[in-house]
Amino acid sequence: IMYKITLKNIKAITNLEFHFPEKNGVYLLTGTNGCGKTTLLIALNRLGDNLAFSRNLRTSSAGFDSFKDAQIIYSTQNESVTYHRTGIRWVPPPKSKSNLIKTFPCQNILYLSTSGLRFYAQEPKDLKDYHHNTVSDEIINPLNDILQTEKFRNLKYIKVKNIKGKQRRLHRNNKLYVIKDSQSNYYSEQNFSLGERLLLNTLDFIEAIKEKSLLLIDEIELALHPIAQVKFYNYLEHIAKDKKLIVIISTHSSSLIKHAKQRIYLENNNGQISVLNNCYPAYILREIATEEDFKPDFIFFVEDIMAQRYMHYLLSKYLKEKNSNLICKVIPVGGYRQVVELMEKYPTLSYPINKMQSMLDADVKDTYREILRKSEKTDADVAFIDLFRRNKKNISFLSITPELGTWEWLTSNSNILQQNIESKYGRLSFNLTTKIQTVEREEAGNKNGNLRNWAKGCFKNLASQICPLIVDFQETDLFKCIFESYIEDFTSDSTNMNKIKAFLGKILNRK
Repeated sequence: IMYKITLKNIKAITNLEFHFPEKNGVYLLTGTNGCGKTTLLIALNRLGDNLAFSRNLRTSSAGFDSFKDAQIIYSTQNESVTYHRTGIRWVPPPKSKSNLIKTFPCQNILYLSTSGLRFYAQEPKDLKDYHHNTVSDEIINPLNDILQTEKFRNLKYIKVKNIKGKQRRLHRNNKLYVIKDSQSNYYSEQNFSLGERLLLNTLDFIEAIKEKSLLLIDEIELALHPIAQVKFYNYLEHIAKDKKLIVIISTHSSSLIKHAKQRIYLENNNGQISVLNNCYPAYILREIATEEDFKPDFIFFVEDIMAQRYMHYLLSKYLKEKNSNLICKVIPVGGYRQVVELMEKYPTLSYPINKMQSMLDADVKDTYREILRKSEKTDADVAFIDLFRRNKKNISFLSITPELGTWEWLTSNSNILQQNIESKYGRLSFNLTTKIQTVEREEAGNKNGNLRNWAKGCFKNLASQICPLIVDFQETDLFKCIFESYIEDFTSDSTNMNKIKAFLGKILNRK
């Protein structure tokens, strides 16, 4: 079932369509200021909090922030419900349709915004007694690990008298956190650093999170050092896996963008927000991460890690054959359209457009031709064609779609890969041909769909079967050996090698 949230005419957002994640894990939500990150988190929070809109999308009594034409739409494959502002409330007509949001796949929702609880510090007064209560390891261990310290081993809490009123939720069950210093004196959370307090409040908030919950954290990097940001992300990955959570965190942190495994990028085109999943950091950050003393002579943009590996070994072979000292950088970007867009937008500093090239997978050529042949083209088709025509001098196509081409080669040349692995890791205790044949049988049922995804599944299956059987051999080592073997075999034919020399030489030597 498809679950979708659509935002229309809210602040600077004209339209944004977000598909609810299908799998557990940590999803990093990023984009430029004003692209809708916080508004989207509020809309997600409404799935479990009836007051999410009234708390966070408020209307001023002076007539500002009216949200007059705003709509927040929750959809499944067959139904939808639309919320809009009426007076001081957000309501769906008819009200009975609001039950639709209860069908979204999350049993419990926790939302940590950039205000309120996040910055709260309990005052050391109105204490019930001075009894020092034990703090759970679910708070102490990650505090020490993320902040790279041991001082929170002595963290305790003291109960504060019950406080009535609207702000009761901010008091974390009336706990005052205290810690013992090296002189055995206790000091309260009022004297913790801002980063320590923010992290403590967050860990306290999620300490008892239920399984299969949706956890939302806005601007996760607040007051945390980049190393602590990454460690906190790793902690969230751990609990997401352990408790089957969907965690969505918003950030502008380049450290987290580079480190995250699953990225959701909100790209703002004059209010039309495109939601790009699994975007690579290069496209999001619009930068080439190179040291000051290392600037490549040429940059190749490719779609994904598989294409990056293919191009790396192809270039290495070419440069070795030509005895060239050129330094080339291959950067994975994401979808083929994003590859070309990044290349087009990037020419700055010392990287002119003639020193860049988009290297798209072979199957994109067929996609482009199919769009050209369409009798009725959509606006997106026309924009796509225009993008390619503007950049045709800087677009090339690989001879294969890396996943599919190398797998097809491997099924007939497993002996070459086996020899390569054995030359590096010693004699294998199994026959690689047999393992590949087993994978082919097990993955046969998936071949009716997308062949590229089928090939990816084959590689994943193969890695799971053989990596545990070889000492110090990881999935990355397997792919290194595969692409290295493929390129060596392909270029052993002098005709192929001459074609590569002509092809890459024309690109790398242009003025």
